[in-house]
Amino acid sequence: MLKVPQSAYASLRRHGEETYPHECCGVLLGQIDEDGVRRVTSVARAGNTRTDSAHNRYNIDPKELIRIQGEGRERAEDIIGFYHSHPDHPAQWSQTDLAEAHW
Repeated sequence: MLKVPQSAYASLRRHGEETYPHECCGVLLGQIDEDGVRRVTSVARAGNTRTDSAHNRYNIDPKELIRIQGEGRERAEDIIGFYHSHPDHPAQWSQTDLAEAHW
C-alpha cells in the first residue's frame, strides 16, 4: 500500500498540469513501515530527458536521480517510488510502463 498525503498529491497534480502536454516525472520519498506500507513524506520533481516522444514517454537522468536520493537521505527519506503522468491517456499501466518499470 502507498499512502500519499494531500499536500504531496497536490504537488504531483500541479507538476502534471505545468508540463502538459508532455509527461512529467519524479520521485516519491519517504519510509516503508514494518507492515510494508510506503508513506510518502516528500516529492521530488525530475526533468523528463526524453526529447523524441516526451508526450508519451519519460526518462530521469541518472545523475539527477542520485542527487535526489542523496538529498532524501539527508532527511532520513528513502526512494519508495516514482511517478509520471499520462497526458491524454488513461491512468493505468501502459505496455511501456510494464516493460520498463523497475528499480
